[in-house]
Amino acid sequence: MIKNFLIFACFLVLTTINAQSLQNQVVGALGSSVTMNTITLNQTVGEVVVANSTVSNVTLQQGFQQGFTLSGIYWNGSSSASWSNPLNWDGGVLPTITDKAIVTNVSTSPILSNSSSTISNLELRTSATLNILKDGALTISNNLTNTGVITVNSDALDSGVLLVKGVSTGNITYNRGGLLMNKWSLLAPPVKNQTIVAFAQNTANEIRVNTTVIPNRFAIGFYNDANAIVNKWGYFDANTNIVDEFEIGTGYSLSRASDGEVSYTGALETSDIVKNVTANQWNAIGNSFTSYYPINKNGGNSFLDDNTGQLDIPAAYIWDNAQDKYISITNLVSSVERFFTPAQGFFVKPNTTTTLLFDDEDRSPKPTTGTHNFNKVDSTTSYIKLFIQKENTKVETSIIYSETATKDFDINEDIENFGGANFDINTHLVENSTNKNYTIQSLPKSEIDNLIVPIHLTGTKDDEITFTATLIDFPTGIKVYLEDKLTNTFTILNEENSELIITLSENVSETGRFYLRTSSKTLSTSDDFLSYINLYKIDNQVIRITGLKNEKVNLKMYDVLGKEVFKTNFTGDIKNDISLPNLRAALYLIDVSTDKGKVSKKIIIE
Repeated sequence: MIKNFLIFACFLVLTTINAQSLQNQVVGALGSSVTMNTITLNQTVGEVVVANSTVSNVTLQQGFQQGFTLSGIYWNGSSSASWSNPLNWDGGVLPTITDKAIVTNVSTSPILSNSSSTISNLELRTSATLNILKDGALTISNNLTNTGVITVNSDALDSGVLLVKGVSTGNITYNRGGLLMNKWSLLAPPVKNQTIVAFAQNTANEIRVNTTVIPNRFAIGFYNDANAIVNKWGYFDANTNIVDEFEIGTGYSLSRASDGEVSYTGALETSDIVKNVTANQWNAIGNSFTSYYPINKNGGNSFLDDNTGQLDIPAAYIWDNAQDKYISITNLVSSVERFFTPAQGFFVKPNTTTTLLFDDEDRSPKPTTGTHNFNKVDSTTSYIKLFIQKENTKVETSIIYSETATKDFDINEDIENFGGANFDINTHLVENSTNKNYTIQSLPKSEIDNLIVPIHLTGTKDDEITFTATLIDFPTGIKVYLEDKLTNTFTILNEENSELIITLSENVSETGRFYLRTSSKTLSTSDDFLSYINLYKIDNQVIRITGLKNEKVNLKMYDVLGKEVFKTNFTGDIKNDISLPNLRAALYLIDVSTDKGKVSKKIIIE
């Protein structure tokens, strides 16, 4: 009786799966059963296999494997290529977080797009393929076993994700799309073991080659901040050893000969990346995970938070096409929450440390739009974003009015500009400027009613520049003015559609002409004259003084014992460079006197 029932049960299973193939078919639902007379057959889960089984004189062409452990849910692609369609999986069961998915070489291969999926394990068998499009994300909470082909795709705005939390075996291909012809992009290899020469010579990558030099040079660069300015980028060439590989966690600059993508093939990194860096220098590094990685904020789980004690400047600098420059991403209020895409390269400046951490626990499947704002709290910190624009390029700098900042340098609140852009706007410190440009400057909120901030402008002759501003959480009654010392005019920036348009008569990269002022008073002339004077050292032979246009100036310089070591008289301009005699390394006091008063500044000759 039992034997006959088993035959009947097998027959029942075989005849109730409609017209689907039985090979690799998942049968039975967990916990369901069939009872005939007094005998109950538990239909937990099983896997049908091609086999012959003879009972008495009846032969089953296909039977189901004994046991109660499901080896996996198989892809069959019977309806379409959509990973997310249950009809494409045997038994009509879409794999979820508790399931292992198995993909074999069938006529229709899976494509994951416009959705996110989380499964327990994935096995991709020989000659099978899986394609994750730019809007798809697959998280594997345990292991990936791959002897087939997995491809993850991206464009300029979005990226597919493959996030493996356990062990990954086999190679994958990541296509970094959205690259522009003859433009340089800073990328990090999203896989291990990708050789450089093979990558450069892959015709599909269309890496530019300089054939005017011997050996021919590939448009793939590596950065060394210790070199002179013109030699900071080195390049791989035709003599590069064919076994040399890209280093994970390192940023490389590369350029295609046409718009398109580049492909990396290699093994996934699924553990922490501890990146070796050079202390006290700019380092080009990057996200070598095939998943998004938080730069800042994110509830304290981010690259900046994980490395806060290791960075000389608490910021990551990424390229921004809209501003045509490297911009800083910080934990300050003026920065939105951002994520690195897979293969995103960026610059950082560590302090004395020699390693930085990419924590595998911080990997993210797919933020909604590439930025992400959970754990956001209402801000009461006031700040200004000051913009300049020419044609389609719009650049910004931020001034934050903080409860903890000073008018001098604040280590975690004043963020240096990366530099190198031909069109740029920054600020100098209100007090004790050292000729450094700051893309973010924080100032005491308690003094917001009377602050004058020197603006540094970089531009080219005949540029038509439009100044605008956005004010966030600004106190009622405080007006924001942009002062032009060349024309002795004020432009109020609080009002809707307020702007200042100028045309440069010469190439500039300097402070002294423009100042940002916050005041409850209505300004019409340049009062508070002494507050405009800014003095800093260009080098040990030259000092620069700004804010003295049309003033008769008497300058005297003293050593720490009060002995006069240098003096000069001149008629002031917007920018005044004063040559110094040869002086021994020491601290010096400089008095700058005009008919309107005197200011004293300190400098150090090294």
